[in-house]
Amino acid sequence: MTRESDDYGRILARVWASDVDEGSDIDVGLAQVCAGYAWVYEAFANTLAAEQRAYRACQLKAKAGRQGLWQQANPVPPWVWRHTRNSALAH
Repeated sequence: MTRESDDYGRILARVWASDVDEGSDIDVGLAQVCAGYAWVYEAFANTLAAEQRAYRACQLKAKAGRQGLWQQANPVPPWVWRHTRNSALAH
């Protein structure tokens, strides 16, 4: 696990899980991105530059295959959704 914190003090980490069938460990975040269930957050993309190539490649493949959230016509990234929601709540 790689562990840091962001500007808000939140922990940034890579989570690994054992794949019993394969007999190896998998990067849980990468698996989510590959399946189309998570976004690559570009704000931290340079934190793990080498690994981010794999993340970006998986995201492009998921988008091209219209997997997970990419089935939607215009999926909204969570950081945009939070900003929009917080702005609406403030008014």
